[in-house]
Amino acid sequence: MTDTTDTTTTGTHRGPLVLIPCSAPKRSGRHTAADLYTGSTFGSTLAAARSIVRPYGFGDECIRIVSAKHGLLRLDQLVDAYDVTVGDTDAVTTDVIVDQSREFDGMAGDVLMLLPAAYRSLVGDAFPDAIDGFTGTGGIGDQRGGLRRTRDLEAHRTRIITDNGWRN
Repeated sequence: MTDTTDTTTTGTHRGPLVLIPCSAPKRSGRHTAADLYTGSTFGSTLAAARSIVRPYGFGDECIRIVSAKHGLLRLDQLVDAYDVTVGDTDAVTTDVIVDQSREFDGMAGDVLMLLPAAYRSLVGDAFPDAIDGFTGTGGIGDQRGGLRRTRDLEAHRTRIITDNGWRN
């Protein structure tokens, strides 16, 4: 696990990149980013992101949480609980996210945003060619339904593979 002060990486990212939002409900104290956020929509979005990357042999390294305070977080990155939302005076800026996104320069794979509008605006300059996974949704209810269908599709796919003895 790495600290939030470690914002640089070496090497070139391979595979897709799925961006998901943080959530207001959080555990208190210090946790990995994947464990810090406790909102139900965060849980559904993380499950959907995992179901998108895993069939292609990728894992959590292809998912980033867009934190209102820290910007792009790896799931294994240690983070202290905080109380900041997008638009607050101490919230992360687009410039910080653009700087953080340099990790993905020359990456091989698409960027998929499973983000509400405020977060899409925040990361848009960093990932101008990203695919908006919520295009055509009417609001949070539609978004949650789409996330559930994505997660359920992966569960169904896994059952078929297991029942038939197939392996990826």
